Amino acid sequence: MRVAPVGLYLPKHRKNIAKVGQIGAEVAAITHGQPVGYIPAAALIHIISRCTFSDMKLDEIVIEAIETVAAISKGKRYIDEFRSIMNKEVCLAHQDLNDLDVIWETGLGCGGNIGDCCLLLLKVLK
Repeated sequence: MRVAPVGLYLPKHRKNIAKVGQIGAEVAAITHGQPVGYIPAAALIHIISRCTFSDMKLDEIVIEAIETVAAISKGKRYIDEFRSIMNKEVCLAHQDLNDLDVIWETGLGCGGNIGDCCLLLLKVLK
């Protein structure tokens, strides 16, 4: 995702992580105007920022990202699907499954930014 550097560029907002996610979503919306594009971008920015500027564990960061993005995207289309898929991916990341089993388990594989974000998450948590 082209917005990844936003998480590195915003250390002054690290105390207001919701602001970092919101800025990431706004940047992504320039080229991905639908929620299915900018919601995962907000999560990715959140994760990158926290990994860079905090001592939190990755699992904690991902859970925080899911909740923060859900809060700043409240009422947006696809937020419930995003939250559900991301939470399922967190659970699956701790199981001994190969990537194809995970794709089958989550119903991904049809592409899309939410699926891309979830598969990236799975790779990072393994």
